[in-house]
Amino acid sequence: MKNQVICVGELLIDFICTDVNVSLANGNVFHKKAGGAPANVAVSVSRLGGNVAYAGCVGKDAFGDFLEGVLSAEGIDTRHLARSDKNTTLAFVSLQEDGERDFEFFRGADADLQLSDALVEEMKASKIAHFGSATAFLDGALNKAYKTLMSIAGASDTLFSLDPNYRDGLFAEKQTAFKACIFEVLPLADIIKVSEEELAFLTDTQNMSEGIDRLSKRGARRVLVTRGRKGAYYWTQSYDLHTPAYRIEALDTTGAGDAFIGAVLSQLLLENSPAICLDTPEKMREILKNASIVGACTCERIGAIESMPTLSEFASRKKSIG
Repeated sequence: MKNQVICVGELLIDFICTDVNVSLANGNVFHKKAGGAPANVAVSVSRLGGNVAYAGCVGKDAFGDFLEGVLSAEGIDTRHLARSDKNTTLAFVSLQEDGERDFEFFRGADADLQLSDALVEEMKASKIAHFGSATAFLDGALNKAYKTLMSIAGASDTLFSLDPNYRDGLFAEKQTAFKACIFEVLPLADIIKVSEEELAFLTDTQNMSEGIDRLSKRGARRVLVTRGRKGAYYWTQSYDLHTPAYRIEALDTTGAGDAFIGAVLSQLLLENSPAICLDTPEKMREILKNASIVGACTCERIGAIESMPTLSEFASRKKSIG
């Protein structure tokens, strides 16, 4: 029986500057945190009670040991976490007063994830597959593995969740190529989750309705737009709905979108037919409301993985909200 989520992509070290509202050039103190969008989603799913596997690659170094230990401690299946002779991928993050952030990437081992028969079988056996890598469309073995696994998910009854996770620092000179990659796989995905900024980037319009219409014409069946303080908007071919955000004092928005989609997937995992659930307004309204609470909780602490709420923390916050 298909009973788990599998997340594919990079696992890395976030070095977060604790000197708030300064540029990376002027920052002095950095704290080491586990990060990487697909790994963030995996932790969110696991902390909310879901069974989740992770596929990616880290270095045979101290940072790789640290990251593998983090996932294992979170109860995540790491059988498909490979180790490379390259250094573990690093990201340096500078936070602003409003919780927004800037990135600098130093890419390494995440590029080396190899496709294997075991990983292919894991994909076929999973109930939900989440593809949310910021680096998978760059050069490296990960690129081939990522695209092949997406094709497998799209051709099977595995629910295919897609998050482009566009990073200008990685693709500033390859924007057209990045868009082409997303548009190629878009018809395969059961749902695409984008930030408001990513939607505008992909569709060349600041008008959200027009942007969703353009994605629809390229094959998108369901679009989930995270809008920060403006909440979230969900569109399907048969209905749409809006979920408001909860008022909080944001310390760090790193990982909030990953926590949000992880919360969505962990709830879909409980359904006999996640795809039918995606097309049921009453179900999705409740799912997105819960995911908004999870995203808000994540913004109230520093770091991505460390900030994501457990199932009991979520339940407590939901009860307090009423």
